[in-house]
Amino acid sequence: MTRLIEWSHSRFVDKNKLYAMGWGADGQLGLGNGSTSDRSTPSLIAGLDGRRVRKLASSTDFTMALLGA
Repeated sequence: MTRLIEWSHSRFVDKNKLYAMGWGADGQLGLGNGSTSDRSTPSLIAGLDGRRVRKLASSTDFTMALLGA
């Protein structure tokens, strides 16, 4: 499992599935549909389900994922 932890939100990659949790007021969790709710447990980022996540980077209000083949 790969983890990327910021002070306001965290991301986890497990078996090519990306999860996010934490403060989501600005949509930085990436849960889609304009979601701005906070999550206290890891939530699957369905739009990237099955995609290989090579690297993660983030700041207070965003997360970026570098996807591979």
